[in-house]
Amino acid sequence: QMPAGEDDFRNENVDRVIEGLKEYDIPVIDIRQEMKEDGLDLYDYMFATDHHWTVPAAFYTYLKLTDYIEEMTGLAPDPLYTNADNYSVVNHEGWSLGSIGQRTGRYFTGVDDFELVLPDFDTSLLADDGNVYSFSEIAMGLDAFQTKQLDGYQVYDHAFSVQWKNTDVERQAPVNIYMVSDSYAEALGPYLNLAYSGYAFQQWHKFLDAQKVLEASPDIVILMPYNYDISSLYYKAIGDTKVAY
Repeated sequence: QMPAGEDDFRNENVDRVIEGLKEYDIPVIDIRQEMKEDGLDLYDYMFATDHHWTVPAAFYTYLKLTDYIEEMTGLAPDPLYTNADNYSVVNHEGWSLGSIGQRTGRYFTGVDDFELVLPDFDTSLLADDGNVYSFSEIAMGLDAFQTKQLDGYQVYDHAFSVQWKNTDVERQAPVNIYMVSDSYAEALGPYLNLAYSGYAFQQWHKFLDAQKVLEASPDIVILMPYNYDISSLYYKAIGDTKVAY
């Protein structure tokens, strides 16, 4: 939804990138298309006051990715982690005023609800500070809601500022995931880190080094750039591993 006279070709550009990736046999999941096929309204999964997707959108993508990874590897996390019925949506009504909303003002855009998708089952996560936390405490940064901060994506500060491992390793799929992405991964990463034995994250636009990806010896490399910048990515196959320069 652009102002009159303003052209936007981001979707068309993404379509062309996807076509190019498929020509090189690089597996692609188009979440836009997945949502349309599932009868979902894409506008329900984006914030009105920010350019990020919502937590339910990231959780939806997580479930799509776990299915896809199982198809490729034959390995799947315990259904405890991938059954949506084992999670609850907790809504903080009228809580979030994202970066775009802050620029335009709440009286123009309103204020977003901020929904969290939290596990109903017990979780035990060992952090790099030596303490054990629940998923809700460390991955979703619930303390942010106590301070009533308006920038919703500050909720995810804990997701990458603190490193943690799931202590229930028997339920995890023995798959090493390497995510090359941007801030969109902040809502997605905690779920992948919960479900798989290995998870690492690298901001693709901050000195991305393909050699670092290879040194991590990942089983799966996920490239998930925000579509505004997707045209600046260049892909190259090295051995059996697809990486981005």
